Amino acid sequence: MGGRALDRAVCESVKATEDVQSSSISQDVTAFYYTGDSRVTVAIQNQSNSRAVVKLDFGKSQNCVSNINDMERTMQIPPTSMKVVLHLLPKDEEEDWTIKCYETLN
Repeated sequence: MGGRALDRAVCESVKATEDVQSSSISQDVTAFYYTGDSRVTVAIQNQSNSRAVVKLDFGKSQNCVSNINDMERTMQIPPTSMKVVLHLLPKDEEEDWTIKCYETLN
């Protein structure tokens, strides 16, 4: 299992979690943040009929690393779909970590 099936399963899991936080980027585009003890998973849902280009900037976060080795990510989200954008982990699990994200719809 991998690729689209894995992405879809992770998105469904994030969206269905009780503790998920959401942020409306626009009327049709929503960011979902799942925060667990040792990771944050971010997924974007695009409910519009056109492609959405979303930029997320986690550069002000503290004690974090991402699965893409970059704290900024620009993603194209196809119409009526949801995609995992990235996962964040603490650099040092013994230290506090803070997530700060700036969202921009292009």
